[in-house]
Amino acid sequence: MGSPRNHWRPVPAHGWWDFRPAPSRGAADVTTPPFPLQVPIDPAPDNLVAVGIDLTSVCQIRHSLRDFGDDFLHRVFTPAEIVDCSASHDPAPHLAARFAAKEATIKALMVEDLQPPWTSIEVRRHPSGSCAIHLTGEAARLAGARGIGRLVVSLTHEGDLAAAVVVATTRD
Repeated sequence: MGSPRNHWRPVPAHGWWDFRPAPSRGAADVTTPPFPLQVPIDPAPDNLVAVGIDLTSVCQIRHSLRDFGDDFLHRVFTPAEIVDCSASHDPAPHLAARFAAKEATIKALMVEDLQPPWTSIEVRRHPSGSCAIHLTGEAARLAGARGIGRLVVSLTHEGDLAAAVVVATTRD
């Protein structure tokens, strides 16, 4: 059988989601919800254009580095990205996170035709440790044509995976 479970269901109430116990299914013991009782509904801001996300294998980047060497590095990454990542004892996870950011940026730019050159999308690391996307050339032109004025990026890597999320907003 197993122990009774708590069952909570979201109920819209006055601009909030209120989590209330679900109707009883017998002997279920309803105690407390797994998170706050009220969670505000936060609609997408008016200036949101698109979101891109990508997951990349660090192992694939290692293989590309091994198989294609500098040709791969210079085709995909800018000189500043190469220098920044090379400062680490193991650059592959950092390069993989930047590759994921470039892919996520392409998704946020909603590229339909020819993809802009990889090096027209650059991940810049600030002294604080946060990163930003800088566009040049064709990527900057695509962003302008779609009304994108700002790209916000979040990077992570753990084990063999690297991921990035890019949020594109208007200039406002």
